[in-house]
Amino acid sequence: MSSSPRSARGITSLSKFAVSLLVAGTAVAADRPAFNKRTGLFEPPFSELERAVARKDRAELGRWAGRFGPSRLGQALRGTDRGHQLAALEAAPLLPGNARLLEAVTPLLEGRDEAVAEAAAHAAGRMLDRTEPGRLADWDIPVDVVTQVCAALATVVSDGQRPAGPRLAAIEARAEAGHRCVAMDASALLFDPVPEIRRAALLVMDMDAEKVAAALADPEPSVAAAAAVATCRHRRGPSPRLREIARAVGTSAEDKAEILPCASGDGS
Repeated sequence: MSSSPRSARGITSLSKFAVSLLVAGTAVAADRPAFNKRTGLFEPPFSELERAVARKDRAELGRWAGRFGPSRLGQALRGTDRGHQLAALEAAPLLPGNARLLEAVTPLLEGRDEAVAEAAAHAAGRMLDRTEPGRLADWDIPVDVVTQVCAALATVVSDGQRPAGPRLAAIEARAEAGHRCVAMDASALLFDPVPEIRRAALLVMDMDAEKVAAALADPEPSVAAAAAVATCRHRRGPSPRLREIARAVGTSAEDKAEILPCASGDGS
């Protein structure tokens, strides 16, 4: 006896529901604690790492990062699960020898996922940290790996089609890297349509004195203030424009604290 259209639809719906349960069950099973078949070591589920990230508990995140180790975090970075990638990008910089994961982080910088690219830039900056001179040599990080990540960061910085978040994070990362990254020509950034990009470039990137002086006339108060800060950091003399920016209502208290001493010309 043939089934009615209604009963056929019911069977189809039931089948779809069963498939969805199977998929969900598989996902849950994949995230359960397990033991590595090769090493016999306990492997915690990624949900624990993701929860630590969500709670923004750095100490807890560091503990879980150590339990996951560079191998599993590297697998997550190279994988396709976005949640795992984001969690691994937060955890990886907390590991000793985290620069070993630079090669896995580099491709994520140039991806089109804004959140992943921004997190990757922050992670790369912390891995390249110039304040620890021996960190790359101690772990035998190849020069070409560093060259590639620096080039990827420069590409992100210069790409005006990208959102501001990843670009700002890449500017910060290159500043954290210091001499590890070859200096890039940042002059074009002073004409960027995004004020935050112009400001960041003035504050953390090497700029020609004439270009910094020209930026004092930027119509955006925060950018003009950044140019004044850069002028003062390079110990260039006081000028009427510096005093004008220091007194401007739109200049932040933080910027004024750096501008006022050199604007007065007497260090007061």
